[in-house]
Amino acid sequence: MHLGIYARRGKGDTQVAQKVSVTFACDYDSKEIPDGEHLTRSFSLDGRDYEIDLCEKHSQKFDETLTRFAEKARRATSRVSRPKRRTTAHRQRSAEIRAWAKRNGIEVSDRGRIPAQVISSYEESHK
Repeated sequence: MHLGIYARRGKGDTQVAQKVSVTFACDYDSKEIPDGEHLTRSFSLDGRDYEIDLCEKHSQKFDETLTRFAEKARRATSRVSRPKRRTTAHRQRSAEIRAWAKRNGIEVSDRGRIPAQVISSYEESHK
């Protein structure tokens, strides 16, 4: 792909034009890719993400090769899981446990995880 960018600069009254040209090349064989035929393919391998710029011929070869392996593979579950949001009820219960603990002389932080021993003591006292 050729992209013309023109910039004017110079000293005093002198004007200079600059033209920049960008040419894509196939990452597989380093040959120039004609305008409009550049394809960027994305893939992952061993947990790392990659991109490769290919001409149409090598893009088809890439697809055919990966398709043969994908047909024999199983789908993976998502690697990224979002943290669960705490419900209002959960926050209220945590506040009740903290208040109970402080009234009973048990040290607990104002934020963060409440120790399991404190929770079990609270539950035992509220049976």
